[in-house]
Amino acid sequence: MKSLRMGIWAAAAALLIAGTVWASGTAGSARVERATGVIQKVDAAMNRIEVKIGTKTEEFALLPGTRITQGSATLTASQLATGQSVHLEWTLSGSSRELKSVEVAESHPANKATPGSPSHSH
Repeated sequence: MKSLRMGIWAAAAALLIAGTVWASGTAGSARVERATGVIQKVDAAMNRIEVKIGTKTEEFALLPGTRITQGSATLTASQLATGQSVHLEWTLSGSSRELKSVEVAESHPANKATPGSPSHSH
C-alpha cells in the first residue's frame, strides 16, 4: 500500500512539474515565436509594422505592452523606421501576430576619417 501511495504522489508531482514547464513557455495557449528581419513599413496610426523575414514580409501588431528597445534604451513605436534590423518575439492570436518585444539592432556609423586624421589610402 505504501509503494502505491508513493507512486501516486510521484505521478502527481510529475504532472504538476510538467504543467508548470508547459505553462511557463506559453502565453495563454499561444506559443512565443522569434525571428530577425528588416522593417519594411511602419504604420503608426494602425500600430502595425511589416518586417521582411527571409523571403517573406510579415505584418505584426504593436500592442500597448510591446517592449521596444535598442541596446539599453527604451524606444517608442514612432522611433521605428524602415530599414532597421530587428529581433522580434511574438505570439499568434488567431491570424494576428502580436509583438511582445522588438529589439532594434544597434546602428554603427560607417568608418569615416575624421578631419585632421591621417588618410589610409595608398
